[in-house]
Amino acid sequence: MNRRAFLNAGLILAGSTVIPGRVLAAGQALPAEAQALLAAAARAPSSHNTQPWKIAIHEARRWTLEPDAGRRLSAIDPEGRELWLSLGTLCAALGAAAAARGLALAPCEEAAGRVALSFAPGPRAADAALLRRRTLRQDFAPRPGLTREWPTLSEGIPNLHYIPMASAAGGEIASATLKANARQVELDPVWEELADWIRWRHEDAVANPTGLTPETLELPWLVRQWVGALWSREDVLTRSFRVRGLDQVGQQIHQGEGWLVVTRDADSRRDWLRAGEALMRFWLRAVPASLALHPMSQALEFPDARRELEAHLGLGRIQILARLGSRRYPDATPSPRLPPAAFTHLV
Repeated sequence: MNRRAFLNAGLILAGSTVIPGRVLAAGQALPAEAQALLAAAARAPSSHNTQPWKIAIHEARRWTLEPDAGRRLSAIDPEGRELWLSLGTLCAALGAAAAARGLALAPCEEAAGRVALSFAPGPRAADAALLRRRTLRQDFAPRPGLTREWPTLSEGIPNLHYIPMASAAGGEIASATLKANARQVELDPVWEELADWIRWRHEDAVANPTGLTPETLELPWLVRQWVGALWSREDVLTRSFRVRGLDQVGQQIHQGEGWLVVTRDADSRRDWLRAGEALMRFWLRAVPASLALHPMSQALEFPDARRELEAHLGLGRIQILARLGSRRYPDATPSPRLPPAAFTHLV
């Protein structure tokens, strides 16, 4: 069967048509089942919502995932750690999306800068948590029983640690987070990069459905109207914007109940990939439990601050820090997402 016939005939996986297509030309469209699978998986979190992934379809049940260099954050992530964490979250999200369609995704394995993906028939499971997952930033409430809940929430997910805010270690994380954000105030490349990924206007998010928006930043309604009408990239670069952001961090680090710390024994692409998978697996359990997550890993973006925090905590190589607190997830998320055809192609 030639490639055109392959696309037209369809790809039968576990009784359902799942055909991720090529990066599509005008008039072409992905089949409905493939659209649903990849659109659901793309709900995975990524730094600045860059969605830095590409998927190549080699044959019916064999795909490849790799980074999209054009959506890499070079200022805050020169080593590519956060890039590969994002690929890890996509792997876990793809596993959840596939399970909802009666498929099982084999363990993701990295080799030569790529991740092999393969599917087989498997048990069916709901993906409601995946579709509701989003990054919440405001209004975290205390959750006094989280220490008791932790064994159930983290069961079977390696390298997860819970640190209560009220503990000495929690204070170390809060202090390191605030200091790192204060250091970033003085770094123009960090803010230039952030400015590139904020879509102040709705039409900008529609045209380029990546990055952050007033809605995903959870700005109050009146503020959203103001910034959507008047703000631009240059406003992000002002010192007043940076200081306001630092003030907000100073408040957030005391809101909620504790910190999620994701670690690995080393720093390699495989470690980063696995850490991202662990974060996403935990997040999918947190959604129905109304446990909000807000990744705040700025302290890990400075090698000296990261080493100091690792020495204090003694848990290994810290890959992710996230603030935890009680808050119900909305039924729908406003986060913009690339359509599957924008990151999928046929090899």
